[in-house]
Amino acid sequence: MLEILLLARERHNAYIAAANGKPQQKRTGSNLVGKDVGIVGLGDIGMLLAATLNKLGMNVNYWNSLLARQSVIAYFPLYY
Repeated sequence: MLEILLLARERHNAYIAAANGKPQQKRTGSNLVGKDVGIVGLGDIGMLLAATLNKLGMNVNYWNSLLARQSVIAYFPLYY
């Protein structure tokens, strides 16, 4: 979850600039609303993550080895 937020705020670019001694620039990042995210496995942690990302306005897709659960998030079948 933290990595998604840090990537959206482009904090990795700020770290690289600071490591190279370049001046800090204002970074606004991007909006997470409407972005797609996929979760493999909906155990206890996966369900909490899916609920949190859904509240942030992201489109959550999941795959679970068991039957598809009834939920507000979309089931995404994986074929292997």
